[in-house]
Formats: sequence, structure tokens, C-alpha cells
Amino acid sequence: MLCVVLAGCAPQTTDPRLVSQHDAIFESAGAEYGVPAELLKALSYSLTRFEMVSSDEEFEGRAPTFGLMALTDAMSTDPRARVEAEANVRAAAAWLRARADVDRIERSDVDAWREIVADYAQVEHPEARAEFFGDLQALLGVRGAVGVLRQALSPDYDLGTWRPSPNFNSRGGRTPLFVVIHTCEGGYSGCWSWQTNPAAEVGAHYTVKEDGSEVSQLVRESDRGWHVGAAYQCGNNNGVRCDLNGVSTNSISVGIEHGGYASQASFPAGQIDASARLVCSITRRWGIPRDRNHILSHGQLQPANRTDPGANWPWAQFIQKVKDQCGDAPPSCDRTTGDFTFSCDGAQAGQACVLMDEPGDPHSWGDNYFCSKQDLGLRWSNSGAIAGMDCVGVHESADPNASAWADNFLCAPKQAAYVFSYSSAGPIAGKSCVHLNETLDLANSWHDNFICFEPRYAFTNGDFTFKGDGAIAGQHCVNVNEPADPDTWADNFFCSTTELGMQWSSAGPIAGLECTNVTESAEAQAAAWADNFLCVPPEARVRFHWSSAGPLSGYDCVRWYEHAETSATWADNWLCVETLPPIVTPEPDAGVVVSVDAGVPPIAPPVIKVPPSTQLTEPEGVVGGCSVGAPGVLFGALALLLRRRRS
Repeated sequence: MLCVVLAGCAPQTTDPRLVSQHDAIFESAGAEYGVPAELLKALSYSLTRFEMVSSDEEFEGRAPTFGLMALTDAMSTDPRARVEAEANVRAAAAWLRARADVDRIERSDVDAWREIVADYAQVEHPEARAEFFGDLQALLGVRGAVGVLRQALSPDYDLGTWRPSPNFNSRGGRTPLFVVIHTCEGGYSGCWSWQTNPAAEVGAHYTVKEDGSEVSQLVRESDRGWHVGAAYQCGNNNGVRCDLNGVSTNSISVGIEHGGYASQASFPAGQIDASARLVCSITRRWGIPRDRNHILSHGQLQPANRTDPGANWPWAQFIQKVKDQCGDAPPSCDRTTGDFTFSCDGAQAGQACVLMDEPGDPHSWGDNYFCSKQDLGLRWSNSGAIAGMDCVGVHESADPNASAWADNFLCAPKQAAYVFSYSSAGPIAGKSCVHLNETLDLANSWHDNFICFEPRYAFTNGDFTFKGDGAIAGQHCVNVNEPADPDTWADNFFCSTTELGMQWSSAGPIAGLECTNVTESAEAQAAAWADNFLCVPPEARVRFHWSSAGPLSGYDCVRWYEHAETSATWADNWLCVETLPPIVTPEPDAGVVVSVDAGVPPIAPPVIKVPPSTQLTEPEGVVGGCSVGAPGVLFGALALLLRRRRS
């Protein structure tokens, strides 16, 4: 018997892929229903990568799924399971428990779950069922787990596995002119399994696994796969090839399914790389241009009822990867690292670029640009650092025109998402660097010059800091997490150097406190962020103001930026601080207005009681901190007071 993590089982090393912000939910649901928590985690990772997905219909006859556990309507009718991670996992655990009771399995035995989890994931083909369970075993750390023997090589793609589908027919003399990108709206094994079912009446040419480790070919490229349910219309493709209007899209395209969902926030790098290699191979065979007018989305061609591969498919990156795989590299002097490019022959299309020209250097710097995929507000100066910005000098002392370069700077706004540095002696260790490769600089002194960058995780203005990688020691911090957003907000904190009594809520404003809504209406998880608030007690001498359109004039503002956030809409989000004047209160006995710290009650003046028999014999008496002549003046004052009371 193979042991899953349960009471009485020997502890196993947890696969790091199974660690998520939802661990407590899995543990609680597992304990409640007697289902191994690690099995719940492995299912969630395999099917959704721990995302709260909501699948659209991709294949008629196949039930759409939703939530962390890819539930179907038949598994749970609780509406909370569609939007709440905990309800979703509990519903999945309840279904698995019920099925385990029917099958009377030993729940601590991994193998006993084989058929149950395959049915759960809607995997039908025997080979696909074995493959799916083998992947779960690997995640669970089962030693000696038997994998699936690779089947015949695909007839068209040398890195593919041939799993023939009956769902195709003849192209009728036509040839592929386009490649169509799909998502399965489910996991890989269930996806290719369904397409081999004759009753499905659907079959794309290829299906790519989530991690890119496998590509299944189901239909020969020369045949007409059934993957788009609409005729071609050039109006859906920027007016390209209007002569094909009305022709079945399936007759003129190759379809590629991808394990995953149109609703997911991002796609695994391995899957994108594997798909790019495949698309390069297809376009080479059929002479298809490698651009966005010939590599298309399913939703683009069938907009009435399909959206895949969704808004977060990385189109620009993907097309470039296809070109790179095929050797369509940019000019040799262009250099790219991460989101930044040095271009020696003009600005990069679709990027934010600054001209890096030094007019005093004649060696062709007039067409050199430093470009970023995201507009960071970068500026270039050849006349010194720009006031109010963070600037780094770009200077090569060995250049024949070194004196001209001495006042050249690349500048970024305060609190920019990246911190830049410069080296004229090779890349800086531990940083990502872009080579300033101007081949026409005849002195060749720039060959070892690099602009380097690293992500900024702490954004500070005055007493406040947004921290993207954990709390700041010694400061007063609140965790600003939205659990329903998968883009790693769990380690984000808003900190203050002083204790203000700040509180964070992801369930609406907190009663009795002054609260500010922190939300981004344009992001994919906008609904989840709608009830997030940062709150302070009323006596706190600050008020917060949120902006999703840049810093607010007149306030001290702190950028909120999470590098792992896949939605670009957070790039202009700021929390701004308004400092209120101190609370003032009059001192009753002196008529003097004094400042009192917030939250500290005023100190009452001392009261001195004088018994009637007491005689003041000193020249002066002290009352409430004021000196008066004694005793006649004192008696006069008392008489005046009595007259006022009678009136």
C-alpha cells in the first residue's frame, strides 16, 4: 500500500509545486471529509494551477468547470463554490468522499484513488487516465510511479506523440493558411482524451500540455480538423484575406489546443515555449507568415460564443518566440533582456523607447534607443541629471568622445518599478543587464557597456512604504492581500514608521474606522478587489486616498506595484496620504489654546480647596498656576464671583 499524508503515515517531502496560499483550506477540507489534503492539492495544481477558474465551453458535450478544483455543476450547486476558494475545495472534498464511500476504498492508499480522480477530471481514454494518475503520483512523491509509455511519433512534428482522432475530414484541396490558438478549458489529459472520442465530433490538430513536456498530435496537418465552428470573415482579422470570406476556417487552418483556461491569469513559460516551437514548425512547412494576422485566436474567429485563449495569452511575447525559434531574430545589434531592449536601428514597435543620442559623438548614436515593454516614464538627458528623477550616468571613459558623454543620464521617475545601474566593465553580477551594442562605434570601446536593472520591491514616500516582498522589520505593517487574486499578493505589506492603528479588510470597510477602497476596476480580478479597504481609527491624523490613474496632486503618494501581478492595469496605482492638522482644545482656566496629541485626554488644572478658617499670611497665594495679591485682592475676586452667580 502506498501512503498519502494522513494520520499514521510516514511524513513525505512536499513537492514545492503543491505549496500555495490556499494550504490551510486544503488541510481543513481534507480533515473535515477524510480526503488526503495532498491529494486535493495535487488535483488542484494539475487542473487549475491553483487558480479560481471559470471555464467557457470549448467542446460541446463536455461540462465546463470552475474554481480551484475544476468542479462541474453536477458536483456542486452551491453558488459560493464558484467564487469562494474554501467553498470550492470543500465541495470537491465532499464529492471525493462520497465516491470513496461508494467504492469502499482504503483512502490512505494512493492507488485506490486511481479511477475516482480520473472520473473527477473527466478523463475517458484509458491511456489518458493512466497518464493523469501518473502525473498525480509524481506530484505526491510516490517513488517508482509508473509513467505512460510514449506512443508513436507524430507524423508531422518530430517532438509530438501520435494519438489519432477520428474527428476530421478532407480539406477539399485547400492548404493551411493560418494557425489557430485554443485553450482546452480543462486539463491536458482530459482534453486530448475527449478529442479522440468519436462522439465528441471535435478534433484540433495538436494539444500542448500545461508544462510543455508533451505535445499530442491528433489530426494530420494535411487533413481538416474540427476545431473552429465558424466560417472565416476578414472583418475578424484586420481585413486580411477577404477573398476567403465564407470559407470554413477549419479548411484553411491548423488548430492547437492548450491545457488550461481562457480565464487564467497567466500561462506557464514551458507551455508557451513548447507551443512556439510547434507553431514555428507548422509555419515553416506551410509557408505561413509568422505574424498576428496569421497566428490567430479561437475567440477572434468565433466571437459569438468563444473567448479562448483569453485576454492574458501573451501575444507579443509568443509571436516573438515563434520568430526566434525559426531564426527570425531581430537585427544582430539589438539586445534584449527581460522587458528591456537596446536597439541600434530605431525604436521598437509597440514599446516605450527613449533616444540615447549624444550629438557630440559622430558614431551613429542618432538611431539608438533604450526600450521597455511597459511605459515606465523613462527619460534621457545629454545635459546632466534631471531634477526630481532617479538618474544613472551612462558614460564610457575610453571613448574618443568621452567628454561629450560625461553628462549623459538615463532617468526614471521616483518610485519607478525598476532600479537602474550602469557598468562599463561588463554585466553586474546578480542583476539583469542589457548590452549597449552599437557596432558602428568604430573605437569599439562600448563592447562591455551594460545598463542593468533589478525589480524595486520597496516604494517609499515619507513615513510610508509599500513592500512587495514581506513586512519591514521595526515598522508597523498590514498585509494587503486579496486571497482571490492568484498573483502573489500574499507577501505584500503597507508599512508606516509610526503606529497609526492601520487595519486591512478584504471583506468591506470596517465599522467605526475611516476606510479607503483599494481597487483596480480594469484588472481581471476586479470583482475580488472591490471589497478591499485600508482603514485607520478616526483619531489618526492621516487619511488615505486611492488613485488608479497615477499620483494625486497635493498629496504624498506611494506606488503600489507587485511584479508578479500579470495585469498591467496596476502600473498606475497609488495610495496618497493626507496629513490632518493636530486636534486642538482650549484649556478651561487660562483661556489659552494648546495642542494635544491625538488620543490623549487633556490634563485638568489642579483645584486648591481653601477652608473658611484658613488665613493667607504670605504676600502672595497661588491658584491654578496664576499669582494674585493677598488677601484683599483675593476677597475682591471672590465677591465679584458671587455677584456673577446671583445674576
